[in-house]
Amino acid sequence: MTSATVTNSPVIKGLAIYGGTFDPVHIGHLRSAIEVKALLNVTELRMVPSFLPPHRDQPGASPEARRAMLDLAIAGLEGISIDDRELRREGKSYAIDTLEELRSEIGPAAPLFFVLGEDAFALIHTWHRWTELTDYAHFVVLKRPFEAATLKEPVLEWLQGKEIADVSSLNAEPAGRVVTVKLAQWEVSATDIRRRIQLAQSIDFLVPGPVQDYLIEQQLYQ
Repeated sequence: MTSATVTNSPVIKGLAIYGGTFDPVHIGHLRSAIEVKALLNVTELRMVPSFLPPHRDQPGASPEARRAMLDLAIAGLEGISIDDRELRREGKSYAIDTLEELRSEIGPAAPLFFVLGEDAFALIHTWHRWTELTDYAHFVVLKRPFEAATLKEPVLEWLQGKEIADVSSLNAEPAGRVVTVKLAQWEVSATDIRRRIQLAQSIDFLVPGPVQDYLIEQQLYQ
């Protein structure tokens, strides 16, 4: 996959969503959200916490705790909000269901951007109704900090005619394109944060201060 070229582009009037378990939310999530929102020039980016990701273990923190940490983390961040539809829906969190709902809400013409990491995108062929996902949104794939993910042959075939290298051209269509972007290099993971907590090691500056206070207060991941 090719990385996107960032050019001076007109304001893209659409909606970006950034999904994940956020177990817990950390500075890498937040920095990526801020940067991709600015890159796409959208007025709103929504963090979408999943209830139960189909291809991962049950999150370590409850849906209520993960939602509470997101509330604390994004407080004061302009244009970044939480969409908790997958938590309210319960059951397995399928991206296709969320994208179908959002497309019906924003209408057929507005661009819709689905933001995900390169690791998750490398497994896209295992997702429910995966070939239909770009019928509803553009994919904005966040490149890994160091090693590139390997894509399977079905994904490479599916990408033909969809992949572009210029973010500004996304505004021309409401959905259907895939672009890879390279943001700031943040080697932070929720897995490592949970491990540090279990080992009673410091997580200072890996999560926002209010989130760290919440983790201590609720004794999460210990």
